[in-house]
Amino acid sequence: MVAEIKLRTDFDQNSVICLAGKTTDLKLKKKLVALGLVYAGSCRKDIAQITGVTPQAIRDWIIRFNECGLDGLVNKKPPGRSPKLNTNDLIRLKQIINLEQYKNQRKKILNKQVVCLVKDQIGIELTEPSISRIIKKISISDQKITVG
Repeated sequence: MVAEIKLRTDFDQNSVICLAGKTTDLKLKKKLVALGLVYAGSCRKDIAQITGVTPQAIRDWIIRFNECGLDGLVNKKPPGRSPKLNTNDLIRLKQIINLEQYKNQRKKILNKQVVCLVKDQIGIELTEPSISRIIKKISISDQKITVG
């Protein structure tokens, strides 16, 4: 038999079911309904069948709920990959582009040229689509930089 995990005492079956009815996040709603069933005395195996998850997932939800309350049940976006260019690199890139435009009498600079400049002067290889996103991010899209 699996050891029982006690739930927080600052919530009860009615309060979590009420919260489940108010939320628009379907994943959170499922977790709150499952917790409501735990408060009602249902076993994790039965709750898992009802909600379509494993008993281990129910256990994990209970533990996270006990430790962090409702915040522990909310799915957080994974951090993702860190950017290739740091803040100093972005400032330097902006200066490089401005200088290059000045040298070329404010003529258009192609993203291909910016890719080469970044590789030569900053030492990082980027693709043209990446350069295009970075240029928009550092707010120089109003200047004469074009795709090509």
